[in-house]
Amino acid sequence: MNSPKSQDNISKSEKKSKIIIIGAGAHAKYIIDILEEMNCFEIIGCCASDPSPSGEVCGYPFLGDFKTLSELFQTGVRLAAIGIGGWTDNHLREKIFNMAKDMGFKLVNPIHPRAIVASNARIGEGSSIGAGAVVNTEASIGKNVIIGADALIGHETEIHDHVLVSGSVKVGAQLVVKKRALLAFGATIVSRVNIGREALVGAGSVVIKDVADRTRVFGVAATQRD
Repeated sequence: MNSPKSQDNISKSEKKSKIIIIGAGAHAKYIIDILEEMNCFEIIGCCASDPSPSGEVCGYPFLGDFKTLSELFQTGVRLAAIGIGGWTDNHLREKIFNMAKDMGFKLVNPIHPRAIVASNARIGEGSSIGAGAVVNTEASIGKNVIIGADALIGHETEIHDHVLVSGSVKVGAQLVVKKRALLAFGATIVSRVNIGREALVGAGSVVIKDVADRTRVFGVAATQRD
């Protein structure tokens, strides 16, 4: 991990574009780690609705709430990264994404250098890809999607906007995961099986048939639960 306090990093950061992290919790730390590994941006700090108890996040200052975010844009900061997860609900991350866009920010793609992304895969604005993840040929990743560490996205698969694909999830080929779906840690979706809008696939589940909108499925093979 590159240290934000190292002299080499400080001297190089003068030539980098400034970026603000939106969020101050665990996922913000995850995004900071990816951005440090990319070594392309000068992280100036974090903004969130809830303050960091220590006043900093991974050594970067907590700068304030979303009013501060707007003020930073007025000073010339134009880049932001979404540091808000979505395990229980992706609506908040979507709301924050839209708020940042309305302010005028460009949302960057934090993609870990150890991720593998096919040259003809499409990655939407603000989406992040963790270490060890693989996005295969002609896959399409929407806006504000989280692809966790060691996840696999099969060829010609579509992941729609604001989806969470947790770490070690395996998503097969030629399928669709619709908007705001949640795929929990270690789940497997076999090829040509579609996941509905706002559906939840539980951790470790194996999905072998289509999952309807707003449905929760768990187990091997995955079955619906209320």
